Amino acid sequence: IMGSIGLEYLDQKKQQLIYEAQTRGINILYSIDRNFQIFLEDHALYLSGLVNRYNKQYKLDILSPETLKRMRGEILTTARPESIQLYNESGQNLIEDSRRTIFSDYTINSQIALEILNSLGRTDDQKKEPSAMADKFGINIVSKKRDISFLTLGTHELYLFFEFLGVPENYQNLAMLQLFWRKEDLQRNFFEKFHAENLADYLTGGTHVIAYYPKDDLIFSNHPDKESLKSFCQNAYNNQIIRKPGLPLETGNYSAVALRGLNLDKLCLLYLMPLTRIESQLADLQMQMAGLAAIFLLLTYMMFSFLASQFIAPVAEIKNAIDSIDRRDFSYRLTIDSSREFKELAHTFNSTLETLKDLETARIVQENLFPARETDLGSLRLVASSQPFSRIGGDYYDFFSATDKALGVFIGDVSGHGISAALIMAMAKATMIHERLNFAGIDKLINAIDQTIFLNRKSGTREYMTGLFLTIDSDTGDCQLLNRGHCMPILIKRDGCSSEHVQSGGLPLGYNAPERNQMVTFRLNPGETLCLYTDGMAEVHGGNGTALGYEGLKQMLLECWSDQIDTYLQLLLQSHKNWAKKQDDDQTVILIKRNK
Repeated sequence: IMGSIGLEYLDQKKQQLIYEAQTRGINILYSIDRNFQIFLEDHALYLSGLVNRYNKQYKLDILSPETLKRMRGEILTTARPESIQLYNESGQNLIEDSRRTIFSDYTINSQIALEILNSLGRTDDQKKEPSAMADKFGINIVSKKRDISFLTLGTHELYLFFEFLGVPENYQNLAMLQLFWRKEDLQRNFFEKFHAENLADYLTGGTHVIAYYPKDDLIFSNHPDKESLKSFCQNAYNNQIIRKPGLPLETGNYSAVALRGLNLDKLCLLYLMPLTRIESQLADLQMQMAGLAAIFLLLTYMMFSFLASQFIAPVAEIKNAIDSIDRRDFSYRLTIDSSREFKELAHTFNSTLETLKDLETARIVQENLFPARETDLGSLRLVASSQPFSRIGGDYYDFFSATDKALGVFIGDVSGHGISAALIMAMAKATMIHERLNFAGIDKLINAIDQTIFLNRKSGTREYMTGLFLTIDSDTGDCQLLNRGHCMPILIKRDGCSSEHVQSGGLPLGYNAPERNQMVTFRLNPGETLCLYTDGMAEVHGGNGTALGYEGLKQMLLECWSDQIDTYLQLLLQSHKNWAKKQDDDQTVILIKRNK
């Protein structure tokens, strides 16, 4: 029993250390992402100060060739734009854009500057004509001036900064300065510079912070196994954020976490930490436990030799206790009266049985928090299955009638395992019960769960929760879906001929980000089936050590297809069980079919 508890403790400790390392990695990656926005703001502030300095110094003489040449050189040296343009009131470009890396035709840029200068050239008492070209491209001279803002011109995704030369406060705007950077290039240059200045000397012990550039399919790293890193980063770029407790690479196993930036949205950032560091800590702990176990065994042997005549009855009692554990009868208690030593041992066994009984009670309570495993509403039929990784898990699903003809379904996955994950799951259930009594839409419900977990995290816990909520109209099949960092649903077409992911994503619950909600609408046609699942279904490993993956799960759904949804679920679960070598995580799957 002590060995079993010790192994379970070591496993839980390993998961805890991996989780803590990944949390540190997430904080580092989000810090890099936030620093890019600060970089843009500081860059814009510097450029505005530079232009204002020239305006104050030269006023209406600022357009002299010598002054423009000096200003152009200073801008190219410090800001390094990929295109620099300066248009006067006649639409003439006064600064040669010698690099010509972005634009082959400057007509649009010239027209935008001409219209804006014409509009700003009037006083407040004069009628101002609208700038049609600027409005068409979303260039707001009030809100975006002195900012480096995003702009789309044709196929180009760009960052734009603009300012006016002359004496703007007297409506004497002689020219409009325009600076352009390619979006992906500026983000890429920022990361590589930030990495060299802030991370290169900070990361030790084989830890890596890596960037993946999807457009060029390149990895910025000196790690030799770039192909495996590409595959992992591509998956994370499409799913917003992915954690991997064990990522096998050429140089060993790593704990990995990757995410798509909020500000660095053209990059995927990856944090790698070698598991050897965690295994070293566990080895030290294992040696301590082994020493304690050796001491305990020695004392046990000495006690057995000394009390052999009184040992048979206590051993029989202990055997009965072990048998009760095998039967999951945790109410059994030892009653040994032979000696003080055996009484203490009996007390230890009874305490252990009490703990196991509490865990069994927690498991039963958690099972009762789940709804029935099937339901029907109009043309819709839902069947579900949930299998925790340990006695109690962090997966959660629920469903209810949102209206007389609409079915509401929620599925979530709390980070981590064990009691803490189960408590977060119970809090989500309580919030769900409260909100659905006065159901006012899936956005209100998901925001309530988000706020509940956020307040819990604010109090000091680390757990967060991915979640997905949708409503389905049983008459029309119209679906509304909100995804907060959860696995994308899979839609299986009629007769199981093909399948596709329902594209959706967002920040996980617990980050207090209602503005990140992105409603997705689609239709579940007659005969089609929608599959909701947790990542434990896709990330399970087979006998050869390879992960099933999200594409593998899609293929398995096609291979197991059945017109009878109850049979469909059983075939899927059996096929998944046959494929998987072992269960590494909680596994939950829901199938929803709209009958013909």
